[in-house]
Parts: sequence; C-alpha cells; structure tokens
Amino acid sequence: MDVLQLCPKCHSPTNPTYFFCPTCGTKLKEKPLNLSFVYQIYLYAFALILPPLGLWPAVKYLRSPDTTARKIGLVLIALTVVSTVVTTWYAVKIANQVSADITKQLNQYNNMGL
Repeated sequence: MDVLQLCPKCHSPTNPTYFFCPTCGTKLKEKPLNLSFVYQIYLYAFALILPPLGLWPAVKYLRSPDTTARKIGLVLIALTVVSTVVTTWYAVKIANQVSADITKQLNQYNNMGL
C-alpha cells in the first residue's frame, strides 16, 4: 500500500502516484513525457508541417533529465529549423514569381496603350 502524502497547498492527503491534488488541483509532480515511437512520429510530423510551432514540444523535451527525451527535443529543433528554411525559401520563390507575372501583365497593358 502506498503511503499517503500531504498536498503542499491545502494539506489534504494525496496518493504519491497523483500528478494533481484531488482537493485543490495543485500540481504535485510533473507528468512523464511520452517517449513512444508512434508519438515521436506525430511530433516530427508536427514540427515539419507547422515549423515554428515545433519549438514548443522541443523545449519541453529538452528540459527533461531523460537522455532519450533530450534526443527527441534535438531532432524536433533540427526538423523545425529545416522546415522553416524550406518554407521561407518556397514563399520567397512564389512571391517573386507572382511579382514577375504581375509586372509582365502590367507591361503588356502599357504596351497596348491602356
């Protein structure tokens, strides 16, 4: 049987396995990070699809004392940086192409005398 502990805020007895006090809701301890392979794939896809938002879970994993979690955080940062660079490069390329097309059309109208 687990020995009951007291909540630091309301001093109610709590189970040592609880993450939050059932009486007042105070955070008692950090929830362990999910290190499963499927969840890692989800995080990596998240970092690739939404580049700047990939930093949020990366920092969370980097702060963990677990070496596996830190490695996941480093991979997330690397994927976020690569994805941000590629996204920016494509955005600039598309903006330049649109600008060139508009300029070309405006020149055609000017040459027609309109």
